[in-house]
Amino acid sequence: MRRFCLLQCGNRNRGGLRGGGTPDPGQGQQRGGDQHRLSAGRQRRRSGSRLEAAASGRGIEDQARALLEAYPDSVLAAQREKPAARDVLAACREGDPLAGKVVGRALYMLAASAVNIRHLLNPERFVFVGGVISDPWFFEQLQRTVEELSRAVGERWDAVLQVSELGIEHAGLLGAASVAFYNMKLNEQNHKEV
Repeated sequence: MRRFCLLQCGNRNRGGLRGGGTPDPGQGQQRGGDQHRLSAGRQRRRSGSRLEAAASGRGIEDQARALLEAYPDSVLAAQREKPAARDVLAACREGDPLAGKVVGRALYMLAASAVNIRHLLNPERFVFVGGVISDPWFFEQLQRTVEELSRAVGERWDAVLQVSELGIEHAGLLGAASVAFYNMKLNEQNHKEV
C-alpha cells in the first residue's frame, strides 16, 4: 500500500500527512510518492493550528478551562485542579455537557480533516498518532464521526482508520529518525549525480 496519511496530533510535535516515497527536504512533496503536510502540532509561531487547538490534549484542556464558568454544573467545574484531557474524555463518556461540547468539536475537526484529505488525496489508510487519539473510546467516536460526515456529503467512507501501533512514546522519535535517514540518502544521491 503506497497511499496513506499519517496525522500526528500533539502539543510538542509537528503533524503531517505522509505517503510513500522519500522526503524532499523543505518541501511539501516527496520524490517517488505523495507527501502533504497538515499542521496538527505546535507551530513555531505563537498561535498553533486550529486543529491543534481543537484536538490535541492541550487544546482540549484549554477549551475545557475556558468553558468552566459557562458550565458551573459540569463535573469538571467541581474539580480542584484544572481538568486534564483524560478527565474531559471521561466526563464526556458520562454525559457531561461541557465535556461533550469540547470533545464534539475535537471529533468534528479531526473527522472533517480526514474527509477533506480523502477528497483531495484519496489515501487508502489514515494512521493517527497522539495521546488523545490513542484513547480507544475517543478513536471509536472518531470513526463514527468520519462515517457520519461522509454520509452527509453523499459518500461512503472506505478508507481504513487506525491508531499507530508504535505508541506515542516512539512514533515521533522514529519519524524524526526516518526523515533524517531519507535526507541523508537524498544528499548522497545528489552528490553522486554531480
